[in-house]
Order: sequence, then C-alpha cells, then structure tokens
Amino acid sequence: MFGPNKKMELCILIFLVILWLVTIWFNTTIEGIAGEGNEQYNLYFTSWLCLWTTFWTLERWFVSSGMSSFEKFVRSWPNRCPMWIITFILSFSDFLFVFDAWNNWDIGTKATPYVHEMFANISQHEWVFFIQTTIVTFIGSLCWVLAEIFRRNKKDGNAPKSDVENYVEGIMLHLLAIQWVILIFFASMPGHSASLIGNIYFTTWATCFSVIATLVLWVRDWRKDIADTINEQQAEYERAKRAVLRREKKRLAKLREKNCESGEVADTVDSNQDIIEEDVAKEDLVDDDITLSITSVVGNRARTDTIDSAEDAVCFSARSLFVSAKDHD
Repeated sequence: MFGPNKKMELCILIFLVILWLVTIWFNTTIEGIAGEGNEQYNLYFTSWLCLWTTFWTLERWFVSSGMSSFEKFVRSWPNRCPMWIITFILSFSDFLFVFDAWNNWDIGTKATPYVHEMFANISQHEWVFFIQTTIVTFIGSLCWVLAEIFRRNKKDGNAPKSDVENYVEGIMLHLLAIQWVILIFFASMPGHSASLIGNIYFTTWATCFSVIATLVLWVRDWRKDIADTINEQQAEYERAKRAVLRREKKRLAKLREKNCESGEVADTVDSNQDIIEEDVAKEDLVDDDITLSITSVVGNRARTDTIDSAEDAVCFSARSLFVSAKDHD
C-alpha cells in the first residue's frame, strides 16, 4: 500500500493536498477564523504549514518513484518560463484573496469593529487598481507560459525567442514592475487593503518579488545577448584582419619576385593598391566589402603619411633658408 510506485499512497497524498487547499481557503480568507484582522496567527501559520508538508510529501513520492516532480517540471522550462509559472501561481492566488476580501469584508469583519472600520475607509479605486493589477499579471504570465508550450511542441523545441518577443517581454516586465511597486507602496500602508497580516499581505509581496526577479533575469539575458553580439563582431573583425594580413604577405612575396627578376622597385602607393585589389579579386577568404574597405584605409594612410613627410621636409628647408639669411645679415 505504501512506498514508491504504490497507487494507494499516491491517492491518499493527493486527497490530503486537496483537503488542505480547501481548508486553507475557509480558514484564512476574510470570512475565516484565521482571516485578516482576527489575529489567529497560530491557526493561520499551522494551516499553511500543513498544506506545505502534504505537498512536500507528494513531491517526495514522485521523486522516489522515479517520476518528474513539480520542481523539476518548473525548472525544465527555458526562456525565463519558470519565473513566469511562479508569477502566474502567486498573482492568481493574490487575485482570489483580494477579490474575496473586496466582496465579503463587510460580513467577515463584523466581529472586529476596528478592522471593519478600516476596510470601510478603503477607497473603491484602490480595490479596482489592486484587482486590475493582479488580473493583468496572471493573464500576461499565462500567455508567456502558453507561448513556451506551443514553442516546445514544434520540431525545434528549444528555439530561442525572437527579438520581437524579447522586446515585448521586456516592456511588459518593466510596466508590471512599476505597477507592482506603486501597488505595494499604497496597499501595504497602515489602513489600506494589504496592511494586515494575512493572505493578501503575503501574496502581494511574493508576487511583487516574483515580477522583479523575472525582470532581473530578463536584464541579465539581455546583457548576455549584447555581449555575445559584440564578441561575434570582434571575432569576425579578427578573421578579416588575419585574411588581409595573409594577402599582404602574398603581395609582398610577389613584389619581391618581380623586383628580383626585373630589377625595378615599385615606389608608388597606387601600384601597390592595384596589386592588392587584384589579390582581393582572386581570393574570397572574407567579404569583398570588408576587404576593400580595409585596403582603402591602408592606401589612404600611406598617401597621408607621404604627404605629411613631404610637408615636413618643405617646412624644414624653409626654416633653414631663413636662419641662413639671418646669419648672413
């Protein structure tokens, strides 16, 4: 009955998890005996602890039976999807707790007059903003999870996201992070909807941290993509430079052979440029545009150096004549 791969133990554990999920809802929501403002902290935390222990035991059963656990299932998703799954679970739970408190605070806080007065003073706009934020978050998270499901069903299952997807995801994460920071700032202040110890308080903070953690992962991957692009361009430049150097060596070798045979020295930059362009046309080691641009830069630099040296010689001669004339006077 009990042990790895025993169906009876699996059925019992699933029943206990469902039982404690239902118990958590009735015990810790606004109408429960351990809801917001009732200050039944022992009952509140032990109820959540019982749910966690039953779920952890179910996880251990899957691991010992050689099956995939929930943790392994979440970590197996690519492209920041594990954080989107966690964000979806937390934001959806937060939505349920906030929606329940918004509808039932009048009945659930009759036994605690100061809590009843506090909820009565909460603005309707705050509730709407709270619910709207949670809805946008868990629907957006679900969309990114579904996108990964459809992506993994394709033949190239682990294909990376496109640039458009990354841009849209980054914009959405920045907007969600700003919205959750604003919500936390107002909702957790004394006298507001998430100021009391309870489900709304913990799930709101947890969702905010989850959204920010997902944004941090996106920024890290974005910086990594930029670094990879720079390294790839640097490697391409190095390959082009080595190819040009090899051509230059071949050109010099050909020039030496011609000089040895004819006894003439090619002393102009233009003739060297013609030989380089002929080598470029014969060989196709790198892209022609890259090679021509590099060789043109080499030729321009050679011409500039020649002109500069000529100007320096003229200036020096003029200065010498001026000094000689002054000494003669």
